[in-house]
Amino acid sequence: MVTHPISNATRASAFLTTLAGIIPARDCSDRTAFRRVAKWLADECTARRFEVEIFPFVLDLAREAAGSECRKPAAVFMSPLKKELDYQPKRAQQ
Repeated sequence: MVTHPISNATRASAFLTTLAGIIPARDCSDRTAFRRVAKWLADECTARRFEVEIFPFVLDLAREAAGSECRKPAAVFMSPLKKELDYQPKRAQQ
């Protein structure tokens, strides 16, 4: 039986679907930010800066943010990405 490795793009798509179930996007800005995070994770895995285990780790960060008593869980979710994983949003990269 031949097994095919799962592509990072497929992982990113599954990640995005799961993330949307954990932290529903409040607006277009949240959806865009989540898409960019998913693409960034896939790109970082492709470049071998992260292992594929980063996807469940980041989903755990999302669960923590969703469980917090805050009005904007998406913002709470993005904070550790920036601090712990050095994620830089697109507008900050320009």
